[in-house]
Amino acid sequence: MTSDINSGDPTGFGVGPSTYYKGHRVTASTAYLTSVPSNLTIMVDSFVTKVIFDNSKKAIGVETLTGKTYRASKEVIVSAGSLDTPKVLLLSGIGPAADLSALSIPVIKDLPVGKNLIDHCFVTTTVLLKPETPAPPVPAESSNPIVARDPLLQTGPQCPMAWISSPTVRSSDEFEALDEKTKDFLKRVPTFELVTLNVPLAAGLPELGEGAKVMTFLALLMNPQSTGSVTLASKDPSEPALIDLNYLSHPYDRRVIIEGLRTAIKLSETPGITQMTEKRIDGPGSDADDETLLEHCKKSASPVWHFAGSCKMGRDGDETAVVDKDFRVKGVRGLRVVDLSVTAVLPNNHPQSTAYLVGETAAEKMIGEYGLEDGRNLETTEM
Repeated sequence: MTSDINSGDPTGFGVGPSTYYKGHRVTASTAYLTSVPSNLTIMVDSFVTKVIFDNSKKAIGVETLTGKTYRASKEVIVSAGSLDTPKVLLLSGIGPAADLSALSIPVIKDLPVGKNLIDHCFVTTTVLLKPETPAPPVPAESSNPIVARDPLLQTGPQCPMAWISSPTVRSSDEFEALDEKTKDFLKRVPTFELVTLNVPLAAGLPELGEGAKVMTFLALLMNPQSTGSVTLASKDPSEPALIDLNYLSHPYDRRVIIEGLRTAIKLSETPGITQMTEKRIDGPGSDADDETLLEHCKKSASPVWHFAGSCKMGRDGDETAVVDKDFRVKGVRGLRVVDLSVTAVLPNNHPQSTAYLVGETAAEKMIGEYGLEDGRNLETTEM
C-alpha cells in the first residue's frame, strides 16, 4: 500500500486523486483562467483547417472551415492535441512529402508529422458481485456513473489504483531483446498499472439486470514500445483523419499486457473479492496460459486517451522530430506546437499534469523571447 501515489514512489495500491471541486471536474481553464486577460478572445465553432504561410515559409495566420482567416501578428501556436494537431499540420502542407503529394497537397516542409503516436491501452476482467455486496449498482447509461449517485462523492470518483513493477517482465526474453538505453529506463519505472472500478467497461458483456453490481479490474500498459500514426484520408478537412493506434504490435508490450492481465485476474480471485463475487463475466481465469490471455487482450484492448508523440520534439539532426526544444516546427518560421504531441515518450503517468507542464514551459520560453514580463501584448487580428 502507498498513502500517496504522487510521493515519488507510486509502487503499490493507493487512492487515485481526482481533479474535482464541488462535484465538478476542475480543468485547465479553472486553474489558469481565474482572471481572464483582456487580450484573450475565444472563437467558438471555428474549426481551424490549416495554417497559412507566406512565400518565405513563415506562418502568418490560420483558416477555418467556413473560409474565414485570422492573421497572427507574431506567430501561430497549434495546440489541438495529438490527434488533431497532426491533422492541421498535414492539411497545411507540413508532413511526409510522399503522403502529401499523393493527396495533391503542396508540400511546405517534409517532416514526420503524425508518426510515433503512442497511448496507454488497457484491458479488463470483470466480475458480477452478489446482490448484497455494499457497492453501488451499475448506473443507467443516461446518468452520471459516479457523482450523481452519492452526495458523499462530491469530490469526484475515487478509485483504488496501483503501479506495479513486474520481475517476470524484467526477466523475460522480450525485455532482454530491447536496447540497453530502453532497458535502463524501464528498470527505473513501474511496468503496468492496475485500477478497479464499479462500472462495466468491456464490450460484449452479458445483459445486466436492474440493480446489478460489478467490479471491473483494469490492467494498463505503461511505457509502450508500439507506435501508431495519424494520416489524412483526403484533403477534405471535414473528413476525419485515419488513426492507427497499432496497440500490442511490439513483443515487449504483449509481454507486459499478458502479465498485467494475469495480475488483475489474480487480484480478482483474492479471498476478499471472491466472497463478494457471484461469477466472472469478462475474461479468463488465473489458470489461463499466455496464448489465452493474449487473445483476450487483443479483443479487449481499449484507448486510455493519453495520446502523445505524433509531433515529436527532438534535437538537431533527429530525423524523427517535428519540433525543436523551443516547440518551433522545424524548417518553417512563426509556428509552434504546444501540446502532448511533442513528447518524445509517453510518461509513466496519467499525463494531465504533463500537458500542463508542456504549456507552462512553452509559455515561459515565449515570455522571455517577447519580453512579455513588462505587460506588452500579442495581438491576433481578423484578415
